[in-house]
Amino acid sequence: MDDRLRDTLYPAWRQADLSAPQALQELHAMRVVATPFGATAPAEDSLRTLQTLRVQVDYDEQVKPGRTLLSFTSAKDTWEHNLTDLTEEVTIDLGPGRFTFNPSGTRLSFTFTRQLPERKLEVHQENAEKKIKVQLEGLTGSGLDPVEHNLAVGDAPPGQAHGKGFVAWFRRTAADENDPQRVVFTLQTYALNPPTILALDGVYEGIGPGSWVVVTRPRKGQEIGGDEKLSTVTARVTTARTVAKQAFGISGKVTELTLDRPWLDEYDTLLSHLRDATVHARGDRLELAEEPVPEPVAGNVIELAEL
Repeated sequence: MDDRLRDTLYPAWRQADLSAPQALQELHAMRVVATPFGATAPAEDSLRTLQTLRVQVDYDEQVKPGRTLLSFTSAKDTWEHNLTDLTEEVTIDLGPGRFTFNPSGTRLSFTFTRQLPERKLEVHQENAEKKIKVQLEGLTGSGLDPVEHNLAVGDAPPGQAHGKGFVAWFRRTAADENDPQRVVFTLQTYALNPPTILALDGVYEGIGPGSWVVVTRPRKGQEIGGDEKLSTVTARVTTARTVAKQAFGISGKVTELTLDRPWLDEYDTLLSHLRDATVHARGDRLELAEEPVPEPVAGNVIELAEL
């Protein structure tokens, strides 16, 4: 608890209008003080990393889709989802983003949003010419031209630009003794770290989904460009996991959090921009205690607790 609240919290609480919605909903004591991973590393480095979105559709002997493996990789962090039920529409979180799967008639449709590259991928059934049509397009308003191929077994067209800094690849491989026939789509770019992902400088137990995190960056919006509101970000944790990270000349196991709002923006491009960042986490909710009244009873006024 901040000592500056000692003489002001109770007087302020006493004057609050109890009939109006209260601005103070909860009070938490943050038990963990940490820094973002790499913030104290001696080397200067860019925060841009190689990001890869990959979709793999496996087929059975009748060339019917049996399962789909989706993955998103940013630097050395990878999130995967194995989709085995290809009959129902679902929306699923994948790392910092989300995808919607829709089995529509003779094709499988994947729409990627949030912190994933915003694209729509369609994989059609094999046609009479023994080819599988694949199509990649941007979402509404993107202005991106669609990329389309009709893949025979063994086809692997050259990579094709799809948006600034993005390159898309398709390939169709034959079945062998180890793997089934499959269609693989890959989209790669060098981009800034997802702004809702926060890796800490070590492993911290007790930080879980639903808990609060406060990130303070005093220089943000002043010495460092961008939105000054990001100088203090209060967010809830949506996912927490322990991962092994290797970057900026350091490595180790750390706690990695996904937040419900960004703590970075497009101006945060260098490691030095995170030097002053402090992360407060693992809050314990405090219950407001009754204020002691040490003075003797006197006078002709009685303050009531409630009516």
